Amino acid sequence: GKTEIARHLHSFVSNATDPFIAVNCAAIPETLFESELFGYEKGAFTGASTEGKKGLIEMAEGGTLFLDEVGEIPLPLQAKLLTFLEDGIVMRIGGTRPRRVNVRVISATNRDLLALAEERRFRPDLYYRLAVVNMPIRPLREVPELLDHLIERFLTAINQRRSSPLELSDDLHARLRAYRYPGNIRELWNLLQQISVLGDDVEELPRRLMALDLSAAPEAPTPEGDSLELPSGQGLREQLAEHELRIIEEAIRIHGSKRKAAAALGVDIGTISRKTRKEP
Repeated sequence: GKTEIARHLHSFVSNATDPFIAVNCAAIPETLFESELFGYEKGAFTGASTEGKKGLIEMAEGGTLFLDEVGEIPLPLQAKLLTFLEDGIVMRIGGTRPRRVNVRVISATNRDLLALAEERRFRPDLYYRLAVVNMPIRPLREVPELLDHLIERFLTAINQRRSSPLELSDDLHARLRAYRYPGNIRELWNLLQQISVLGDDVEELPRRLMALDLSAAPEAPTPEGDSLELPSGQGLREQLAEHELRIIEEAIRIHGSKRKAAAALGVDIGTISRKTRKEP
C-alpha cells in the first residue's frame, strides 16, 4: 500500500535511526488537526497539557513525514501547512517562538487534487508545492504480477501464528488470482485472514471468491516458442509508436482528459501532447 511505498522510500535515503511519521489526515478530527500536526504550548487552550505537546511535524525532525489522504486536510489549515513547506518553520498553537524543522515530506491521496482545487476545496499553490515528483500508484487489479508475491508474503505472516501451516488449493489460488480487488492490498490481506479462519471449505469461503467464473478468466501468457505475427512494412520503432499511441488514446478515453491520462500513465502532460500531435 501507499504507506509501505513511503516507508521504502524513507529507508532508501535515511538511516535506520531516522524517524518515519505516518499521518492519516482523514482520521484526525478537524478540531484537533492543527494541534496534532503543529503541537501546542502549555496552557494554549482549555484541556491542553500543562507541559505542552510536540506536533507530528516536529516528531519527524531529521526523518520523513508521510501525509496520507492529504486531500482531507481542512482548507483553513492548508495555508499553515503551505507556510511550513515554504520556509520549514513551525509555530505551535499559543507559541511565540518559531521552530525550524528539517523533514522530508511525502504525501499521498486517492483523490484528484486538481479537480478539488477547481472546486475551491484544495489550494492549488499547496498542490504545486507538494507535487514536485508525482508517482502514480496503480491499483492491484492492474498489476496482477504482484499477486503471487503478496499471497506468499501474507501466507508467511499468517503461518507464523498457526500451529499447522495454511496451504491453498489450486482452485482457491486460481480464484485469488482472478479476483479484481476493489479494496486493493487490504482486501487481499482480509481474504487470506478469512481463509485462515474458515479453511478451504467451499461452502465457507467468501461469496465474492466463489462467485467468480474461472472459465472467463484471461489465459496466462503462452510460453516461449509460439510465433508472433507482425505487420509487414513496419520497423520496430514504428510498431512501438503505434502501440504507445493506442495506450495513450485509451487512457484519454477512460480518464476524460489528457492531463488525467498523463497522471494515470505516470508521465507529464507535455509527453502526452507531443505523442498525440497530428503531423501535417
